[in-house]
Amino acid sequence: MDTNQPRVSLKNVIKIAGVWISYCIGSGFATGQDMMQYFVAYGMKGFIGILIGIAIHIYVTTSYMSLGKTMQFENPMGVFDYFCGKYLGKLVAALTVVYALFAPSVMISGFGATINQLTGFPMVAGSIIMGTIVTLTVMLGLHRIADIIGTIGPLLIIVSLLTGGIYLIGNWEKLKAGALAAEDMDLLSIGDNWFMGGVYFATWAPLMAAPFLTTTAKTIDTKKEGITGMIVGNVGYMFAVFIMVAAFLCDIEGVSKVLVPTLYLAQQMSPFLTVLFIGVIILGIYSSAVPGMFTFVATFAKEKTKRYMMISIGTGIFVTIVTMLIPFDFLTNYMFTVYGALGLPFIFLIAFAQIRTKLAKNKVMK
Repeated sequence: MDTNQPRVSLKNVIKIAGVWISYCIGSGFATGQDMMQYFVAYGMKGFIGILIGIAIHIYVTTSYMSLGKTMQFENPMGVFDYFCGKYLGKLVAALTVVYALFAPSVMISGFGATINQLTGFPMVAGSIIMGTIVTLTVMLGLHRIADIIGTIGPLLIIVSLLTGGIYLIGNWEKLKAGALAAEDMDLLSIGDNWFMGGVYFATWAPLMAAPFLTTTAKTIDTKKEGITGMIVGNVGYMFAVFIMVAAFLCDIEGVSKVLVPTLYLAQQMSPFLTVLFIGVIILGIYSSAVPGMFTFVATFAKEKTKRYMMISIGTGIFVTIVTMLIPFDFLTNYMFTVYGALGLPFIFLIAFAQIRTKLAKNKVMK
């Protein structure tokens, strides 16, 4: 046995997997809107799209963890200079800052829509509550954020699999008919076809996740922990998406008429699952909104400074106001479509940078 091999902490692997799952299971997944728009609209072909998206996710996220652990970027946006060069990197960073500012609005708006659908509670009030909680969490700093949302992730997957799985088992015979019906319905979709739906499912992440994940890599001990954690997290996420998409297709008529289809499914089964999934939605929205807001704030201020605290508060107020002005489903569709398109060329830049680095190392070795 090679005693010089770095030890891998199972705790850190689970934490990183949980961080990624929590990051992905935001208002889009937790409410079901992103699965409806990326996959359900394409029927059975949507399942192939899931595989495409997860494969891209694994490549991108493992690359970020490896790079982040190696480079230890002081500013989260430094990752873009590395991949894109000094000038293009600044442009990409600027686009990401805009995304980091508006992305939490999608999550917080999802909370307002969920509470409104369930209880009739005003969407504005719900958004204010979640916006306040997210802001307070961002003020705690990176290490506390990673610990909190890393713990939430595994729980979200378990409850999602439980809810979707139970519904799917009881309605399995409706899957094929629902898939055929979905293709003929005029559903809001992201991408022009199932292939691009799968691509866009993954390409929303590269720009937004780059600064957060490379920064999060500082909280682990070895690259292997980060890479393993990302693979585990993505596989768990894939299973959850598969199950939920299949469940939606089993009742396509019902889920297509509501803003929060996941909650609709839970309500069809039992009050207990409804309460349980409300918890998933709330935690998922919370754990996905926090990284985006943190990325924005950390770009302009160092943690634990007065400036950091003030920018956190100002950002929280701004993103909450946005949720009051733009409808949730439109906000989700617009944000993920635009940044999905921007994320695709960035993936090629990641690959190019990795090839360039490898060639440079080979040249030095010669």
